[in-house]
Amino acid sequence: SFSNATYQLDWSVGEVLTTTHVSGNIIITQGFHQNNYVITTVESFETQIDMIIYPNPTTNFINLQIENELYEKMQYQLTDITGKILQIRQIVNMTEQIDFSIYSNGIYLLSVFQNNQIIKSFKIQKIN
Repeated sequence: SFSNATYQLDWSVGEVLTTTHVSGNIIITQGFHQNNYVITTVESFETQIDMIIYPNPTTNFINLQIENELYEKMQYQLTDITGKILQIRQIVNMTEQIDFSIYSNGIYLLSVFQNNQIIKSFKIQKIN
């Protein structure tokens, strides 16, 4: 951050797209910061409930399969890489089909909850 009697300037490190403007003795370079997130791991939780997702990577849908009769007390939450919640649904079948055809290519997180506590998370890749 920089300021003087006339100007105040704030910036961030890592701007990948910038442009420079010159007016007399004033030079300003401006742009925007594009983050590139790479999830290297998804937190593991201790649970006695077996569940799998398939196919992963996916093009159109994911199947969430739960090997436990207590699935009716569970819900899932789908978020994008920025943490924006895309879906929250109650699980009503032992195998739930989740539509990914409406989403862009990228990485998503699917978290399964029971009693408002996360019990499993999956990293899902959407491709064409």
